[in-house]
Amino acid sequence: MATATVSTNDYDSLSPSGDEFTHNLRAVFNTRSEVLISNQNFLAGGFEYHREQIKDTYIADANKPFLLPRTTLAYFAENRRMPTGQWSIMAGVRVDDIRTGALPPCDFR
Repeated sequence: MATATVSTNDYDSLSPSGDEFTHNLRAVFNTRSEVLISNQNFLAGGFEYHREQIKDTYIADANKPFLLPRTTLAYFAENRRMPTGQWSIMAGVRVDDIRTGALPPCDFR
């Protein structure tokens, strides 16, 4: 099974000190597979790609908008064992690799 979504959020404001805006973009792709090992044992695994970025004038300086991207790569696996109809045991692991751009320096003193 695989899913994909894309969403945006844009905010614009007018003020005496200058116009400000925030533009957000988020995209997520997720894939998951399940394998029946036996009648009592299932193995699931997958991958998720998550990308978001913000372009903003409010966080740092209205005269210098900047783009701040973030990417997350996640890998996961899970084992579900059902020894009886009333009991189940689950164990899983997930590894996230988060990559973020640097914030601009703050000029406020």
